[in-house]
Amino acid sequence: MDESDSEAEPHRAGHDDDEEDKYPVDGMFRSLAEKEQVMAMREVERESLLAERQAEIERHRQNRMLRQLVSKQENEEKKQKLKKRSADAADLEDASRKNSRPRTDGKTSAIDTLRRARAEKSDRARRREEDRQKGARSPHDDYRDQDSDEGGDWEERDRRRHHKSRSPDDEIVARELPPPDIRDFERVRVGKSRFAEYCFNPGFETAMIGCYVRISIGPDPKTGQDEYRMARIQSITVGKPYAMTGPGGSFVTDQYVLAAHGKAERPFPFIFLSDRPFTEREYNRYEKVIQSEGLTLPKKQVLLSKIEDINALIAHHLTTTEIDERIQRKNALRKKFDPKLRERLAQEIEVARLKGNTSKAEELQEQLDDLKTNVLAFKTSLIDSSSKPNTTSQQDRLANINRQRRLENAENVRRAQLKEKAEARKLEAALERGEDIKNDLSRRLRTKAKFIHDANDASKKSSGKDSNASTPANGTPKIGAQEKNMLPNLAKLQAANQEKKGIPTIHKPLMDDDIIGALDLDIDVEID
Repeated sequence: MDESDSEAEPHRAGHDDDEEDKYPVDGMFRSLAEKEQVMAMREVERESLLAERQAEIERHRQNRMLRQLVSKQENEEKKQKLKKRSADAADLEDASRKNSRPRTDGKTSAIDTLRRARAEKSDRARRREEDRQKGARSPHDDYRDQDSDEGGDWEERDRRRHHKSRSPDDEIVARELPPPDIRDFERVRVGKSRFAEYCFNPGFETAMIGCYVRISIGPDPKTGQDEYRMARIQSITVGKPYAMTGPGGSFVTDQYVLAAHGKAERPFPFIFLSDRPFTEREYNRYEKVIQSEGLTLPKKQVLLSKIEDINALIAHHLTTTEIDERIQRKNALRKKFDPKLRERLAQEIEVARLKGNTSKAEELQEQLDDLKTNVLAFKTSLIDSSSKPNTTSQQDRLANINRQRRLENAENVRRAQLKEKAEARKLEAALERGEDIKNDLSRRLRTKAKFIHDANDASKKSSGKDSNASTPANGTPKIGAQEKNMLPNLAKLQAANQEKKGIPTIHKPLMDDDIIGALDLDIDVEID
């Protein structure tokens, strides 16, 4: 028996993997192509398909959890059997075993518990129908009584609520069930993704009362990590609208969870709820708070009944009327905060003003002003968050390309400048050596400023005029040619200027009077 069970475990695990991998894209679609096809459907058809698929996924999840529960109980029974085998087989022990009632198999016990729970559900539904026909109080009154009883015992309230639907056998089974642990509370935990899928479904508020949530209360001031608290849902309230993301995209809701951590109650938006499971630390803290405030944890049978309510909400197939009401409710909330509607109104205002229809423009402007005053709470937005990373990555990629191109351009300019400087140095060296080079006249020449004039420079240049060391380049007039073309009187004046010795003085250029006075006209005038 044990070997067959152990061989069946891989088969069950493989079956669970197949169910989980059935919709790999966003947990709702088989492929990206199917997702695009579903999103392109009409809203009524899309919502209906998503609701049916979500019900199927939740049904598989519940079946998997039941199989895990059966497997857990089987393992516990095996451990108990091993302990019994290791004990001493005394006669008194044998007699006590004969007198005690026989133990039932773990798998059979779990199945019987499930059958009793289903029978209890059908019996409860039958009794509610009878009470409704007799004009008795509706189950919603029980929920209102439960919500109005502040700080009471949850176990006692749930016991009164389900007392009529229980038979004596069910009471015996409920007493024999062990106390709930963290795994039992995890089965009735609801995350923000579940709220986003079913918050507009009929019966949502009733089914959520008594479930548990994991709430984010912000970062820890010491460690900086996010802190979470385990809390029980007291009711669903209404507050300031905010945006959140669901399977069909972003939408607006005004629903809040009135969560209780012990006797402390506070409303929280759905976006503050976590999809991750409870931790041992969070569960231990919640248990200590309940005990310190004089409250008691609910029985395991109460949690099993709440699982039935959750399954009933998920398995409910929406009718056409319910789908229309759900869509109208979502559109009514979205209309007040849709940015596309604001853009369309702004365009219509411009068109009306261009056509001269001032009355229509003023009417549209009033509508636009009303929309501008509506702001979503908690800094949320209807812009799909999945498109933001793609836009950011595209901008980053373009910025990196521009940065690389700027670096390449700067490097190319630097190399060109270095090459130009090297060529200029080669030309200057060739000119100093007196080589005949073909110079580009369009190239900018490098000039050196001279601030002090030295009279000895002219004599040095004249003494070295025959040498080839200072041969000018092509296109520049030579000093010898200038002296040959110079007039004799100017040559005499320049020579006299250069032969002056003594204290160096500031160079005085030749004036017109000096040139005229130095002219020799070869005219002899005889005065008698």
